[in-house]
Amino acid sequence: MTPTLIAIAGASGSGKTTLAQQLARLLGSDTAPAPVINLDRYYRDYSHLELHQRAAINFDHPDSLNLTRFAADLRAWRKGGTVAPPGYDFTQHRPLQAGERVHAAPVMIVEGILVLHTAALRELFQVSLFIDTPLEVCLSRRIERDVRERGRSRESVITQFSQTVMPMTQQYVLPQQDYADVTLTPADQPAVIVETIRQHLSNTLCQHL
Repeated sequence: MTPTLIAIAGASGSGKTTLAQQLARLLGSDTAPAPVINLDRYYRDYSHLELHQRAAINFDHPDSLNLTRFAADLRAWRKGGTVAPPGYDFTQHRPLQAGERVHAAPVMIVEGILVLHTAALRELFQVSLFIDTPLEVCLSRRIERDVRERGRSRESVITQFSQTVMPMTQQYVLPQQDYADVTLTPADQPAVIVETIRQHLSNTLCQHL
């Protein structure tokens, strides 16, 4: 079995995680959803820094992520292997010990702001999606998430968005749309997206016959 890896890229707050969970249910088996792999789990270890220094790190720059390990884990899944991906504590800005082992599955969903950033990553996916969500919507969603889940203040989220998130989105995230097989909007329905994915896979197969 060679798993089909589906990438979902887009700005922070664009709806990647929600879409990934929806597609996982629609593309999984009768007994379990398709595995979802989050790039957010692969942030580098900054535990040697003081907490206030960790909070000042530009987490939207590619260098803040261990993309080499991320690509290696994806290749292992592509070969049918089992991997225990790392985790990350966003309240303390430090990695967690590797969690539950994830077995390769017929379909695997991979999502993150920079999953299409390098050619080495792009070549691992059979289908790549990009969610084109207005940035003002992304900011609103990010405020709600970070205040609720990460103990942030509204003001700190807005400041971070203007100082690092927005510039990095424009420099690194939005250009990935050029590499995506399909560009989506927040209005696209998951069932329709599934049919688009299947059509793309069918067309790709025909091209190689």
